[in-house]
Amino acid sequence: MTTAPRRLLLVGLGLLAGALLPAAAGAQRTPPDTTRPRRDTVAVPIPARPDSMPPDSVVARDTTLARDSLMTPLARAPRPQSLGVGGDFVWDRDALFSTGATSLLDLLERVPGVTGFRTGWLIAPEQATYGGAFGRVRVFYDGVELDELNPRTGGLIDLGAIELWTLEEVAIERGAGELRVHLRSWRVQRTTPYTRTDVATGEYLSNLFRGFFGRRFRKGQAIQFGLQQFAADNPTFGGDGDQLALFGRLGWASGRWSVDGLIERRNRLQNAQQRRFEAADLPALEATRQLAYARIAYGSPVENGVWLQLLASSQAFLEKTGHEPARAFGIPADSADSTVSRAQYVASAGWTGGPLQLGVTGRLRSIDGERFISPSARASVSTSRLQAQLFAERAAQDSTLRLDAELRLTPHPRLAAAIAGSRVTADDETGREEETSARAELGARLGRTWLVGGVLTRRGGTTGVPIVYDPQFADGLIGTTTGVYGGIRGPVWRDVSAEVLATQWDAGDAGLLYRPEQQVRGQLTLDTRWLSRFPSGEFGFKASGILDYRSAVAFPTLNGSVYENIETTVFGGLVEIRLQDAVAFIQARNITGTQYEYVPGFLMPRNVIMYGVRWQFWN
Repeated sequence: MTTAPRRLLLVGLGLLAGALLPAAAGAQRTPPDTTRPRRDTVAVPIPARPDSMPPDSVVARDTTLARDSLMTPLARAPRPQSLGVGGDFVWDRDALFSTGATSLLDLLERVPGVTGFRTGWLIAPEQATYGGAFGRVRVFYDGVELDELNPRTGGLIDLGAIELWTLEEVAIERGAGELRVHLRSWRVQRTTPYTRTDVATGEYLSNLFRGFFGRRFRKGQAIQFGLQQFAADNPTFGGDGDQLALFGRLGWASGRWSVDGLIERRNRLQNAQQRRFEAADLPALEATRQLAYARIAYGSPVENGVWLQLLASSQAFLEKTGHEPARAFGIPADSADSTVSRAQYVASAGWTGGPLQLGVTGRLRSIDGERFISPSARASVSTSRLQAQLFAERAAQDSTLRLDAELRLTPHPRLAAAIAGSRVTADDETGREEETSARAELGARLGRTWLVGGVLTRRGGTTGVPIVYDPQFADGLIGTTTGVYGGIRGPVWRDVSAEVLATQWDAGDAGLLYRPEQQVRGQLTLDTRWLSRFPSGEFGFKASGILDYRSAVAFPTLNGSVYENIETTVFGGLVEIRLQDAVAFIQARNITGTQYEYVPGFLMPRNVIMYGVRWQFWN
């Protein structure tokens, strides 16, 4: 272990120990899920003994302890419903950490139609196709659409660069043609100070440290900040590096009004990664990404009535890599040592009344000195047996018009069906391009377990190309392609649950490009609190076994040749033990040490193990 990671780990353990000692000495602990404020606790002063001091030396003190209160929550962005079968793909803050996910891609790979690609562990860039096409995943952070400003990705968002630790919720909206991922940032609501420390270490000299602090004040003010530092080292093939990320928020909320400002900044160093055959390596990259916004809001999208949000944001990407690696990779030399920034202004409003929800959004972007306004509108209705949703959006920067419709029927609590359709048109110099997509699902619930089957089809459009891995990779026409999938979701026996998804793609008109013919992801989980032995619920045990299988994937190149990675089967596991507010965990990926790759030529690490503790305090 190098000196810097060792020092970092020692500092993290020191902070953890420092936080534990006051807690063990009797600090007040408020469970996170407590919703009722505690009663005032008053210490009654004991009069001094007459013979111990004169009466005029007794000083009256206010010994009343501050009461823990729930304050008006800060604003949160509207999050549309996802009309699939068998449960939504939504994770709250606790679930995000307990999944063992290290990136957004780990969550997306649970969604039917998604195929993920990566070249390494923790640091390397990550991409995904949906329905066999890149560029069909859009990410919104508190209502701000994240734009990929790194010129090396060709406009495709790097899913590995999105921080999960700053979030309180991830919700995936499954359109027929694209996925819209809605991220809500972490907020605090209690006047009791909240602190938390996460420390982990593992293979490849992987070291991770996180620290959090948050508090609300009596007049509605809020303060939050956090940091994360991690590093990894792969001396064989590279692709390692380190990252420091910072998060901060100041805000105020009272009644129906809320004002807050947020900044998230991360500096990442990704070392060069070698390929196992003669082709372009993955060059080094040192860059800083930043997101900042100021927001004022009235009302809440989750309550009946009118709501309004106005938001001004800025995104920036600063590359500090030397010129030579960029030129060797076929990237313009002026992409190094340069800053790209983009402003985005969002105005959204809506109304909720019983089962009906209406919302409109105007998104103003400033790109290369030009301004583009992209309006969108959404209407949805939700009853016990029927849920429907319409969405329309006009993207001014590329003249794209998107129309989405979704419908879910639940004629019986144990039976559900859903259909979705999407049509996208774009006008350019060559004329009008059109792409249509559709999804149909049917589910039946046996006991508490959902059995789900569906079909996803796409016609028109192109595959996109992940040039971040190799600038020689080529685009391809999709034509018409169809994927059939089936799965199991939910508890299967007592505290044991299963999440299994199997997908079969046909070759379509253009062949199997950037997607496997067969793909299976399975996870079996035991999650128990052992209430018969620990009725207080302050103990928990969770163990998961994970299987990831995919057949070979074809990567076309500009010279007409095709790279193809091999069929892979990878096993992983996760174990967590919770004692009150502390969670000790260990997770392993590629337990059998299989030699495999997701992108041709870039071998994935063998037998990655990481273990540590997450500990939170209310005191």
